[in-house]
Amino acid sequence: MRIDWRHYLLLRPLIRTKAEARLAKMIIAYIGVFSFVTVMRFYTFRTYIDLGIFDQALSSTLHGKPFYETPDIVIIPSGNFLGTHFSPLMYLLLPIYALRPEPTTLLVLQTVFLSLGAIPIYRVALHVIHKENPALLLAALYLLNPATQSLNMFDFHLEAFLPFFIGMFYYSLLQRNWPRYFLFLGLSVITMEFASIIIGAVCISVIVSSKQRVRSLILHPYSFLQHDMRQLAIPLLTIPVSVATFYGMLLGSSYFAGTEASAQRQVAGFFSSYGDWTVLGTRLVYWTLLFGSLVFLPLLSPKRLIMIIPWMTVTFVSAIPVFGAIGYQHAGGFAMPYMLLATVYSVDKIGYTLFLKRVLVVAIVVCLIMTPLNPLAQQHLAGIAYEDGLPLPSQHDKLVYQALSLIPGNASILTQNNFFTQFTSRSNAYLYRPSNGIRPDYILADASSRWYVQSTFGTPAVCEEVLQGLVNADYGVIYYADGVILMQKGRLGVTPSSDQLHLLYVRCVPQRSCLGLQCHPAVETSERVRTPSQGAA
Repeated sequence: MRIDWRHYLLLRPLIRTKAEARLAKMIIAYIGVFSFVTVMRFYTFRTYIDLGIFDQALSSTLHGKPFYETPDIVIIPSGNFLGTHFSPLMYLLLPIYALRPEPTTLLVLQTVFLSLGAIPIYRVALHVIHKENPALLLAALYLLNPATQSLNMFDFHLEAFLPFFIGMFYYSLLQRNWPRYFLFLGLSVITMEFASIIIGAVCISVIVSSKQRVRSLILHPYSFLQHDMRQLAIPLLTIPVSVATFYGMLLGSSYFAGTEASAQRQVAGFFSSYGDWTVLGTRLVYWTLLFGSLVFLPLLSPKRLIMIIPWMTVTFVSAIPVFGAIGYQHAGGFAMPYMLLATVYSVDKIGYTLFLKRVLVVAIVVCLIMTPLNPLAQQHLAGIAYEDGLPLPSQHDKLVYQALSLIPGNASILTQNNFFTQFTSRSNAYLYRPSNGIRPDYILADASSRWYVQSTFGTPAVCEEVLQGLVNADYGVIYYADGVILMQKGRLGVTPSSDQLHLLYVRCVPQRSCLGLQCHPAVETSERVRTPSQGAA
């Protein structure tokens, strides 16, 4: 008797055709490549505060301190991550994280869920175009798109779950599969606050695109009880629910933050620089790049583009820099997946043949040019995904690991942004000195790094803590090599040479004396660098 193991592995209901098998291979290939790339970014010190926040919050929860994280304490007195983003999804992620509680687990998990966003693109395209090949190609465009890959390469973010959740929500609406519709509606709105606004925009897009049924619903209100009209009646009712959910999520955030900030004040934070038209040029470039990566095909389906109006509005009325850079997480979570859904309808309009022969080739070439994996794109596009180069190990990384090996596992530590994720399995790892007067056991910094002088939310940079420790002699240097310095509290340590002091001091405080330290005259080499997640949604 022959046993079909696919039945027992639950693959038979998932992979029913050769096209779906090819889609599965594309997804698996994507997971393999980007899991490797993102994990290598962690091991080469190219992961930052955002990954650290999630890892520390989940790790602290496993150790009895629910979602406690230190980077946001200056903003949320409670230190509870849910005070920053009220995301009940974190409770669902916790059991998965507990299987292997470390930052790389989150990076792989993010890659898996982000790759699954190709499934609703394929399903919607198959539903609309009724051909497997264009559906596969559109799913491939999602995986190749620089916005998708930038979201994947920049730390860990809740936005990575939205392409799959909201995409399946949209597909379930088209299929009139109401149990699945409400399942993915629920998963979407518990992911993060802004998801509720996107859900509302998706529903409006579907309603506006069905004029005849809307007219019938208005003229005959009781017609929503008919099976055929539920496709509009249910999303119509979903709109006020999504608005109420958005408001409720903001109230939940205020509660866990330990502040009295109202929902209105939190929304106003997005528009703190309203009217600053100096950013208009960067926003136009931002949206040109996003539409250009799809050869402007979404513009042929303007009603479907209602789905991206919420994020487009935020980018144009807010001057927060990260909102207008393709190399951050927002484009991949708040715009690109829904632009691709609009592209599905555009391909249906222009015809598959024209799409395959002309447009597809151009779109693939543009995506390959703009991908963060392209060394030529590095340093030329805005955003963290384009600022660090490819994650190739260096001799300097070995020096950092030598310093890391000297730090006990239970010691408290203050460090800089790109080292923070190495310590977030402990709740006493900091990016700045806590306001309660705690003096960490160790200070780790790298004067050759741009993060040495970065200020987190306006707090003193790690370089200032290094200098203060040297001047007050309350920290001793126990390791120094090529700018990498490790200091221990209450330890005599070694005295840095004049050249070493010159590097440590001049990078931090140019054009001043050396505060009594014996170092060379200062030259202006300092820089102020913004934290990646400052002002991020």
